[in-house]
Amino acid sequence: MRSLPGSFNRKRNVNDPKTPPRASPSGERFIFGLLVFAQFAFVGLLVFGSNPVNPKWFAWFVSSSGLVLGLSAICTMGRFNISPRLKPNAKLMTKGPYALVRHPMYLALLIYCGGYLINHFTQTSLALWLGLLLVLACKINYEERILRTQFSEYATYAKRTKRIVPFIF
Repeated sequence: MRSLPGSFNRKRNVNDPKTPPRASPSGERFIFGLLVFAQFAFVGLLVFGSNPVNPKWFAWFVSSSGLVLGLSAICTMGRFNISPRLKPNAKLMTKGPYALVRHPMYLALLIYCGGYLINHFTQTSLALWLGLLLVLACKINYEERILRTQFSEYATYAKRTKRIVPFIF
């Protein structure tokens, strides 16, 4: 059976009807590559399109908070990886900032860029920030499908933590 890029191959192990569908490797890489490119494009346009001269103190505080959260998530995870592919012997991370939200690095990125949005608020910068939010939502959905198939305990973890905004969403 031939898979289309980004589609799921419906072949299953005949001995185990519960085997989850597998993603097409080339389609998976292409779609995820587009999402990563869009994410960095939105961040770059927000950061480099902002007015770095005379930043507002509150905007600086917001961006710094996002940076601290992001570094905390990376330190807790022990690595930085933009790919959803799991390393051999990977474990589900549920402590530190991951105890509050399932995707603290994405939350940190939104907060960090939110500081630039506050500092240089225009309709364009708002549209860029909302575009980044949309791209990250797509990445979250994609990554959570992978995590649900790889970790049996992910469903329980997902029930007790929110995706990106603590106690809300």
